[in-house]
Amino acid sequence: MTKKLKIVLICVLFSVATVCVCVFAGCKVKYTVDELRDKYNLTAQITYFLNGTGGNFNSGSTSGSGSGTGDAEDTDGAEEGSEEGSESSSNATAYIKNLYYTMGDMPMNLGASSLVSGSSALIIKTGFNFTGWYRVATDSDGNPLYADNTVYKDGDSYDVTKRMKMTDEAFDFSKPIDEEHIYLCGDFYEDIKLQVNLLCEDYEGNGTFNSVEYKGVTVQDGNEIADASVNIPKVEGLKDFSSVISNNLGSGYTFVGFYQYDEATQKYSDFTGWPIQYPDPDENGEYHNVVLYAKVLQGDWHIISDAITASYLFASYNTDKNYIKQDIDGNGRAVYNLSSFSGVIYGGEEGHTIKNFVVNGSSPLGQNGRASIFGTIRSTAAFKNVTFENFTANFEIGSRGTTIIDADVKFIANAIDDGASFTNVSISGSLNLKESQYCFVDISESNWLFGGKDDATYSDITVTQATCTITDSNGETVSVYTVNKNNNNSEDI
Repeated sequence: MTKKLKIVLICVLFSVATVCVCVFAGCKVKYTVDELRDKYNLTAQITYFLNGTGGNFNSGSTSGSGSGTGDAEDTDGAEEGSEEGSESSSNATAYIKNLYYTMGDMPMNLGASSLVSGSSALIIKTGFNFTGWYRVATDSDGNPLYADNTVYKDGDSYDVTKRMKMTDEAFDFSKPIDEEHIYLCGDFYEDIKLQVNLLCEDYEGNGTFNSVEYKGVTVQDGNEIADASVNIPKVEGLKDFSSVISNNLGSGYTFVGFYQYDEATQKYSDFTGWPIQYPDPDENGEYHNVVLYAKVLQGDWHIISDAITASYLFASYNTDKNYIKQDIDGNGRAVYNLSSFSGVIYGGEEGHTIKNFVVNGSSPLGQNGRASIFGTIRSTAAFKNVTFENFTANFEIGSRGTTIIDADVKFIANAIDDGASFTNVSISGSLNLKESQYCFVDISESNWLFGGKDDATYSDITVTQATCTITDSNGETVSVYTVNKNNNNSEDI
């Protein structure tokens, strides 16, 4: 076969192939939106708007038959920041989509499903989340409104920069369509996170504790704990996840809680604003992360955060390190006095108050009986940055027919051993002693607050106001001893 003949044959075969492709391609009929509406009696319409540019609709055409979900569609496109519109344009960014349904069909949730072609209905940009679908506010004629109350009319170019006026009515996609035209709008929100920074609190006060291990990574004081910083959900807010922090700390640390920092006072305070709500923008319309501090102590501490946990301070043989997280009001809660105390009570760097607890003797005191709030304060005990306010101690002396002459009763402690320490401690309250018939207690104005103090560090104890009242078996007052700082009768131990 000559070269010329070969070229002619190739051209003929190519022409035949082209005709075949065209014929077969012609077997698939592409309907217009109007043709589909008429063909399948699609009398209901939903117009889906998108507010903001955190995402957009897939702008490719996805026409099909009305088969129970009603999916004839046309899309208006608008480039970001532009008011230009185009129908079914694959080159434009689409912020509005019209779908046509048979009345009684189930509506399509474009934010949670795919179109019938299998393509994604909604494209969410990185760093954004989709809120959901809500009804659009309309005027008296049923026309949807922009946020500035101007009217959008069908066929207009959609101005995404103006945003639609959304109602609080979330649309229920589980119910069949019973309206001719429904206007819905979806919104986006940026990924705004709770940024958690590390806050090391050094109980010893020597600045040596300035880092922790979190999920095996060393984090320095003041730095962000990367794995603990999480996005804030737009609707339900962010719930307290303290357990996550404590469970991922390395051994040898105690998580105290989340704290917030006040720029005006330059102080930290316990954060109680859970759940954390998605923040409002600033005056420039910008969003900012919420910053909290995860406070951590070195060592194993028992966290005292309410009246119930504060009662633990008066458990027998308390040898723990106890951290007072916040001011605590016992509201008259009753506890028993201790025979001894060898632990630590620390009110934090800022100092906290424990108040309105009632300390009762577990039984009447016999011969040579001893009683006080903390019993004997042992050499390992330490009190730091804590105020005991309006504590009431009630003790009964002896029983009928017994004469007591040397019962050792004190308000705070019977004795303070060498080595115990008090730093920035304040005490106020009352000691009430009730003598039984023929029973007496040997107590005087000079020895009812503390017993012997040996060489304990006690120079920073202040008794602001305290009263000792002794009554007899008939309820008659025998003696009253008072310390009142407000009357220049202060007692600085």
